[in-house]
Amino acid sequence: MHDWRVFGEALATLVVVKVGLHTIDIRRLMAWAGRVRRSRQEPSRDRVERIAWLVAGASRLLFLVCLPRSLALMRVLARRGAATTLRIGVQTIDGELKAHAWVEWHGRALNDDQQSLQEFAVFEHLPGDVSSA
Repeated sequence: MHDWRVFGEALATLVVVKVGLHTIDIRRLMAWAGRVRRSRQEPSRDRVERIAWLVAGASRLLFLVCLPRSLALMRVLARRGAATTLRIGVQTIDGELKAHAWVEWHGRALNDDQQSLQEFAVFEHLPGDVSSA
């Protein structure tokens, strides 16, 4: 039952993030997504990984890509007391610049394969950086 609640929250948060990316300054959206409820005890590693999986499933259902998925994951985890960091990296493939966003928790990528992320040059500071790592 709890998973369905998280899945529903993920869907709603993804919609808010998708609209927000078109209407709100990215720094404000990042700040909102990363605002942690300090009154809560941080969830266990298993729970954080399960939440990341549920958010990924919801984002696939809505056909959303890495940035809205990552901001929504940050928000869903922040509501549960987990401080995360948004990472954005770039790489060039055949002369074309590619960008990618993911979420880290305690230095570990939650919504991506750590090995595939090694190809990206990561921005150390984002505008309005709200990371807590």
